[in-house]
Amino acid sequence: MAIAKFGRVITAMITPFKENGDVNYEGASSLSKYLVNHGSEGILVGGTTGEGATMSSEEKLKLYKMIVDAVGKNGTEKRVSVIGNVGTIGTKETIEFLKEAEKTGIDAALVIVPFYVKPTQEGMYQHFKAIAESTELPIILYNVPGRVGVSIQPETIKRLTDVCPNIVGVKDAAGNWDQVTKEKILLPDD
Repeated sequence: MAIAKFGRVITAMITPFKENGDVNYEGASSLSKYLVNHGSEGILVGGTTGEGATMSSEEKLKLYKMIVDAVGKNGTEKRVSVIGNVGTIGTKETIEFLKEAEKTGIDAALVIVPFYVKPTQEGMYQHFKAIAESTELPIILYNVPGRVGVSIQPETIKRLTDVCPNIVGVKDAAGNWDQVTKEKILLPDD
């Protein structure tokens, strides 16, 4: 399964909030439609840009469902891929949240390297492998060492893609071109 199926332009959408701090779901729905009508071919919901770390699980699930209904496979207008951020600090918690997020109709899941705990490469391998094996959804690994304190190495990603066919992409925010070059060399073309 190629990452290209999710679109060439995938926008990490912000999450609008009301003045009282509640999620503005109607505003998010409108924003997703605006983004799609202006060239986005996929929408990432609840990531770093979308304040995923500050929302409750319930808020994120409601938001994912609303965006899927607005522009995803349930949408009445132009349909695009909807990717939901499901990553948490722990493997078990991530799998449990992923199971709930699947019910919203998302097309793929973004999973961050566990934050705060600074796992080893073997720890990251076991974490992502367990998550990938728990679902049929495509998984996109999120490598953002500035937020989590460690970076998943290209060799670890290669080990994962060798055994988990549903790991289909990497959102790499490491800011390290040597690492991206190594990923390009080691990983399948798709």
